[in-house]
Amino acid sequence: MRTPSAAAIAITDRGIGIPADERPHIFDRFYRGSGAPLNRRGFGLGLAICRRIIEDHRGELRLTKTGSTGCIFEITLPIQQREK
Repeated sequence: MRTPSAAAIAITDRGIGIPADERPHIFDRFYRGSGAPLNRRGFGLGLAICRRIIEDHRGELRLTKTGSTGCIFEITLPIQQREK
């Protein structure tokens, strides 16, 4: 989606979803949800790094929908207007 001042990207997955009590923490550094597989390597930094990069570009990353199967994350970035 694009407006004159911003572009939006939606990322959808069909995973196990995110429990309601964990949603406030998913962008915290080193946070790994209870559904994170124990045999997977990771430090809980991915979403925190993504959010920081997007905010450094004056954008926003947010969880817009979650259920028992999957999530939708939305990225919104401003569009810089070129001077003529």
